[in-house]
Amino acid sequence: MIDVGKALAGRTVVEICNYVSGPMVGRNLAALGANVLKIERPGTGDDGRHSYPAFDGDGLFFTETAYGKKSVVLDLKSEAGLATAVDMIDKADILIENMRPSVMSRIGLDPEMLVSRNPKLVVGSVNAFGTTGPRADDPAYDPVIQAATGIMYTTGFKGDPPKRIGASIVDKAAALWGTIEVLAAVLEADRTGKGGHISVSLLSSAVHLMGADVLRFLATGEDSAPSQPRACGAGASHGAYRTADNRWIQVAIGNDRMFERLCQAAGRPEILDDPRFATHLLRGENRYDEQEVMEQVFAERDSSEWVKILHEVRIPYSLVNRIPEFIADNELSAPFMAVATRTDGTEIPLVRGPLDPESATGESRRVPRLGEDTVSVLRSHLNLSDDIIRDLAARGAFGADPAVDL
Repeated sequence: MIDVGKALAGRTVVEICNYVSGPMVGRNLAALGANVLKIERPGTGDDGRHSYPAFDGDGLFFTETAYGKKSVVLDLKSEAGLATAVDMIDKADILIENMRPSVMSRIGLDPEMLVSRNPKLVVGSVNAFGTTGPRADDPAYDPVIQAATGIMYTTGFKGDPPKRIGASIVDKAAALWGTIEVLAAVLEADRTGKGGHISVSLLSSAVHLMGADVLRFLATGEDSAPSQPRACGAGASHGAYRTADNRWIQVAIGNDRMFERLCQAAGRPEILDDPRFATHLLRGENRYDEQEVMEQVFAERDSSEWVKILHEVRIPYSLVNRIPEFIADNELSAPFMAVATRTDGTEIPLVRGPLDPESATGESRRVPRLGEDTVSVLRSHLNLSDDIIRDLAARGAFGADPAVDL
């Protein structure tokens, strides 16, 4: 079995990012074995450190994306701090940043300039609206992009106000595409000896998520409005239903064979004779009629009986869980539960990422305090002496009140 946890061993990543989308690219690269050096602002650090809720002094947005990284405090507004950052990037393989497109050039970290200094460098940018167009330099977070692309409008049921999908799906999708682009660019840099600047936007990632809905409108003129209660575009049998014991169960009927098995197992074969429901396409067209029938069907039995029936006839299903119920189901949750650590041994609950090897321990799951790796990174990555580090501190490289322990 290939150990992807060592795929980027020996590679160094410098990260200048906040919150989720950019930092999650860095987290993915760390899970693949890269040495990720996270540059943070003096005093405050990554904005995600201050998100709600917090645990052991840091917001859990930060904990989720920062474990396995090293934290280096640099004041990029100072000449000494900026020069040190450039020196770090000169010796790196990858730079990840998620500032607005104009900011990197304005502060003296223009991607093209950095690549000219370090020809094999891959600069990966994650931005909100892309690099062109009237909104290219506008700031945005996940909910703003969900609103802009129709995700928020189509979430929920008919008559509801627009709803943000609870999970940060746009941030995570952008991080996934950003990771793929960076890995492809690294392979190309290895092949040609030439790096470069690549970028991915939250907007493009959200439009990709909405691809089927966009194509439906372009092909038919039909808007993907919120469902009339639980029926979705694939048919009412592709939805959530209340059972006799007042639980909800989600089923997903992907073809006519599944629909036939469901009707037979439910003891309702007469549904198959209804011409409105004869094919998957017709059930989609008549989804609100089918919804009324399926509501009656699922209301006839308790959830435990439905779980047994659906499992036996191989229908995709799940009870609609709350978070505590998901955690209590060890078969589902246990493989993804882990702990991150602090240098002092404090343990922090952690959801393991898909790229994280199950055997990962120690440094790969350490959550850094703000700036705690500054001196060790400058010593090891830049080979700086303590005298030079003291001089940088005196010139404001680490902020006005540097917490640099030599």
